[in-house]
Amino acid sequence: MNALFKALNDPTRRQILDLLRAGDPTAGNIADQFDMTKPSISHHLDLLRQADLVSSVKEGQFIRYTLNTTVFDELLVWVMAFRQPDERLKNTGHSALLAGILLAGLSVGFMPTAKAQPQTQTTAAVAISEPVAFTTAEGLVLEGTLTMPVNPKKTMPVVLLIAGSGPTDRNGNSGKLLQTNCYQQLADSLAARGVAVLRYDKRGSGTNLKAAAGKLNEEKARFDNYVTDAVGFAGQLKTDKRFSKIVIAGHSEGSLVGMLTARQTKAAGFVSIAGAGRNIAEVLKVQLKTLPDTLRNVAYRDLDSLRAGQTVRQPNFMLLN
Repeated sequence: MNALFKALNDPTRRQILDLLRAGDPTAGNIADQFDMTKPSISHHLDLLRQADLVSSVKEGQFIRYTLNTTVFDELLVWVMAFRQPDERLKNTGHSALLAGILLAGLSVGFMPTAKAQPQTQTTAAVAISEPVAFTTAEGLVLEGTLTMPVNPKKTMPVVLLIAGSGPTDRNGNSGKLLQTNCYQQLADSLAARGVAVLRYDKRGSGTNLKAAAGKLNEEKARFDNYVTDAVGFAGQLKTDKRFSKIVIAGHSEGSLVGMLTARQTKAAGFVSIAGAGRNIAEVLKVQLKTLPDTLRNVAYRDLDSLRAGQTVRQPNFMLLN
């Protein structure tokens, strides 16, 4: 553990870890992003390797580095152990209750694709889940989960929950480093209060992550594609007689998708959960400010080009995430 904290206690090494989140670069690729000598970069890489934060493989004359996510998982478990179980439950319940207060007065509908199944042992008493799906124009199947109260006595509101940016799936998880199940917890909490929730794996996430790489043309990808998908799920909800009205809720980037979806579908309500209040290019600049100077300047330049309606012909591979 001492080697781990020593490795993390340096801004350059933390920046190297940020770079490795985007891919598996060679030592030379990494050195090109910093204004320091290659021996200095090698020293930083050695300390990261000693802490098991990265692993390396020799390919001919090059050494390629990969992020070791297992160590981060262990570190997270260690940190979380300092919080009492009742405190964690209290905070989780507070977040779910807050969203529940925002949505509880609103109501919605959907056709199940299979027999409802209990969700988990802890929530089976209050919630059941049904698998749902929507097929895009490109033939990509987006799978989702409809969480319902157990034995509802009347029609109920339904919330279409749209995930945030990146490969965040229907449960609120993104890769091995972000495993929160926050959307699932929110759905369970709302179901306990009589509100149904439909959440789904958007393009390039969850169960369609690998299929998306083969079916979708990245050059033709547009923000409107995500809106079209959400509208498709909302259309299915509208045909379900169990729901009294539809509410669209979007988290982060999903909030931008959600507000357009709510307008197109004439939803009964819209909830923005930590939605962006600025142009997305400015938001991304804030998120990328910890990158090394050279790479950050390239990222800012490319964002300005995209904002002006220009495509980036040869993006830096370190920014391909």
